This record gives sequence, structure tokens and C-alpha cells, in this order.
Amino acid sequence: MSLVNLTYVGLLLFSLAGLAVLDWHRRLAVFADARRALVAIGIAVAFFLVWDTVGIGLGIFSRGDVPYMTGVELWPEMPIEEPVFLVLLNYVTLLLWRLIVTRGGEPRALGRTAGVAGAAS
Repeated sequence: MSLVNLTYVGLLLFSLAGLAVLDWHRRLAVFADARRALVAIGIAVAFFLVWDTVGIGLGIFSRGDVPYMTGVELWPEMPIEEPVFLVLLNYVTLLLWRLIVTRGGEPRALGRTAGVAGAAS
């Protein structure tokens, strides 16, 4: 496996890291309530993995031959990169939803406790 084969999964992981920094800064999802956020992402990823598997079974989806992927498959036509992409897709969706719901509210200052929500940072 060459470095080229890791390009796609590397970019996915880099993007996930960027989302995590945004989440950490704004305390939107995982850094606000890790259990609820991870359960929501996990359920959505599981749903889309089933969706993809059904699509593969019906011949709608296929892996294709792309030089930027590892070539490792979880099962036939299901590349290992797919669950990573689905985590990214669902994490960014959750973060966007939280940004909209909070109207882009101010990030919580580090060290601020819940009891002093009105205190200046």
C-alpha cells in the first residue's frame, strides 16, 4: 500500500479533525454532550451502512477502481473508507444543525461552569 492509496482516507480524517476543532471551540455536539452526539452519529452511520449494503446487493452501488483508496474492503464492494465518510457526513450535518439551532451562539469559554452562564469571559 503506497502513500497515494491513503490519500482519500487521510483527507477524510483531516476533515474530521477540523470538524472536531470547530466542535471543541463552539461546544456544539461531541464536546457538549458526547454520549448523545456519538449515539446519534452511530445510529445514522449504521442506517447508511445498511442503505449502502442494500444498494450494493441490488447492483446500484459499486466500489469502482480508484487509485486514491486503500483497496481494503469490509465486505464485497464496501471500502473501508465508506464508514469514515459516513461519520464525516453525519458529524458535519449534526454540527450544522447545532449551529443553526443555537444561531451560531458564542462559544463557551474554557473553564466556565454551567452555574455561571452569565459571567463575563
